Formats: sequence, C-alpha cells, structure tokens
Amino acid sequence: MRLGRTLIRAPLDEAEQSSIEETRQLPKTPHSHIGVYPQRQNGLFYIGVALPAGQITPKQMLRLADLADHYGSGEVRLTVWQNLLLPGGLRRNRQKGLG
Repeated sequence: MRLGRTLIRAPLDEAEQSSIEETRQLPKTPHSHIGVYPQRQNGLFYIGVALPAGQITPKQMLRLADLADHYGSGEVRLTVWQNLLLPGGLRRNRQKGLG
C-alpha cells in the first residue's frame, strides 16, 4: 500500500520530542455538509440536511424521499455526522429557492 508521501525516521531527543517540525497541516473540514454545495459533476449540487441527534420521523423521511425524487437524483445518503445528503440536484432547482 502506498501512503502518498515518503516516510522518514526521526530520532527523538532526551525529552522524547522529534527534531523535525511538521510544516504541513492536516486539511480542516470546512463544513459538515449542511446546506447546498456544488458536486464534482458540473451543474449538479447536493443538499445537506441536519438531523438533531440523528433522529428523523417516518413522516419527515417520506418528505425527504419526495424532495430527493423531485429535485435530486432520488438518492438519500448518510454522513458520518448522522445527517443526510440529497445528491444530484440540478442548478435550475437551486435557482427555484432550494439553496
């Protein structure tokens, strides 16, 4: 398996600290996907829906399924934050007030 960067051996000093400073920061997540965001596919957007404590009623789920069918690709996806994504929304739907 390749890691994408070369590993180096960095000996520790007496305080068990590395003498090499890491200059590259890990990428920060700019958002938790709540709201309307562009997808990689040109002209498509996804809608992120927040679910308090990851809970949703059956009535809310049916309404989200209707929205996914009408404005998106018909899919409803889950995030690691226990929220929902409705992918595949077209730009014209965003202009109708969905974002």
